[in-house]
Amino acid sequence: AKFPLSLSQRECLHHFFSCPPDTILAVNGPPGTGKTTLLHSVVASLWVQSALRKGEPPIIVAASTNNQAITNVIESFA
Repeated sequence: AKFPLSLSQRECLHHFFSCPPDTILAVNGPPGTGKTTLLHSVVASLWVQSALRKGEPPIIVAASTNNQAITNVIESFA
């Protein structure tokens, strides 16, 4: 509750969990708009769901057209 997702992040999260399994959802936006924060929420939610089902955690893939975005994602999960 201290750092809630923005409206657009919540909408994207809703779209993600409304998609059929094995669907690819592309998220784009300028730097600083919360894409990495959104990714944290998606990964956390999927891992919790997997733990509750006592299943394996999903494989997550992040891609970008530039190295800095990928470096930011990798460092944010460190």
